[in-house]
Amino acid sequence: MIGSVDESQSEEQDEVGFELNRFVQSLRIRLGDAAKIESEQLTQQIRRTNIVPVVGTACSVSIVEMGKVELIVKVAGGRWELGRSNDTLDFFKRIVESSIKGDVTEIFGLERVETRVAFPEGTSVKTTTRTLGGIFPTPGWRHWGRKVKYEPYQ
Repeated sequence: MIGSVDESQSEEQDEVGFELNRFVQSLRIRLGDAAKIESEQLTQQIRRTNIVPVVGTACSVSIVEMGKVELIVKVAGGRWELGRSNDTLDFFKRIVESSIKGDVTEIFGLERVETRVAFPEGTSVKTTTRTLGGIFPTPGWRHWGRKVKYEPYQ
């Protein structure tokens, strides 16, 4: 029974890699010169794909494949560390589409940044990244922090 669970997980993970590559190829065609898309094999187990817009006021997006276990989704200064699954891949696709449309905002505070991505149906996701000094409370930082609204890719 355990062997069959591992087998089905392995099949989904292979499917995730295949779908990710297919999505990246479709972005290359669709975006053309509007973004530079590079994939790099960092180690045998780690592969990173960066999507960098040529418009300097748009935000970049990347996904890091950590073997057959984890996907790290990064947009601007935010990041999500998630299990490697079709749901995570769908999340990454939604993040990319929102980034292309310019639906990403960030608030920069002392030793921290909040990244928010809005989706077309009106929902959003956010993550807060902190440096070591960011563990200390800073009341009101979201109100007085520097706000950045990223532009569309094209």
